[in-house]
Amino acid sequence: MYRDSRRGESEDVSGIRIKCRRLTRGVAVGEALVSRQPFGFWGEVDPYTGIVTDIHHEWYGQCIAGKILIFPYGRGSTGSGGIIVEAYRRGKAPIAIVNMKTDFILLSGPLSIEVLYGGRLPVVDRPEKDMFGIVRSGSIVKVDGDEGFIEIL
Repeated sequence: MYRDSRRGESEDVSGIRIKCRRLTRGVAVGEALVSRQPFGFWGEVDPYTGIVTDIHHEWYGQCIAGKILIFPYGRGSTGSGGIIVEAYRRGKAPIAIVNMKTDFILLSGPLSIEVLYGGRLPVVDRPEKDMFGIVRSGSIVKVDGDEGFIEIL
């Protein structure tokens, strides 16, 4: 349940399932960290701590470890995939990623995790509904990269 500040009323969004395009396999359940700002990993997150270091991003100072990241698309260097892998190796990576549109640079990290470590970091994109109008930071969300959906729990 969240409060719609524009109308001053609460709306129960639990149980809403949104179909998405499947990009990597796996299922994750956890707390969402939501931003309308694009996000990159190279130079924006410390892979040793999982803390966002970009002072210009609204997630500055927050830890992405164990979170489900929801943002429109990736930005930044070709090194972003390597930062995701290093954060995963150290236990400081997000547990899933949801985008409006995912580029191959960002996707290279979760794909490498599967190849190198046999791990899963589900990534889905192209949700059929406006994610930013439904999911809030702090919401508990299920991301299913096997079936291609997210669900607000």
